[in-house]
Amino acid sequence: MLEVSHVTKRYRKVCANDDINLTIPDGEIGVLLGPNGAGKSTIIKCIMGFLKYEGQIRVNGLNNKSVEAKKIMGYVPEIPSLYPNLTVDEHLEFIARAYKLKDYKEEKEALLQR
Repeated sequence: MLEVSHVTKRYRKVCANDDINLTIPDGEIGVLLGPNGAGKSTIIKCIMGFLKYEGQIRVNGLNNKSVEAKKIMGYVPEIPSLYPNLTVDEHLEFIARAYKLKDYKEEKEALLQR
């Protein structure tokens, strides 16, 4: 479940998100719809914990900035940031270790075989 409660994000004097509230129950799909500049990307970056904000965001009851929450979230940016000197295998290994994942090697190998 995703719970966004009273989230406000300002860039100095510009308010990108003002008192956003939403709940997406387990098994449901949420859609953010709006014109360019409406704040869709900003709220996603807040949910992922990439930006500082006012308010509260919880993922399955966990603070969105916790390592435990980050283990169950995924994010694919418009322009992926990969480390240019790492192979895909090394990149997956790096991310798995950064998030302290256990038993990831079998799934990693399956992804690499695709």
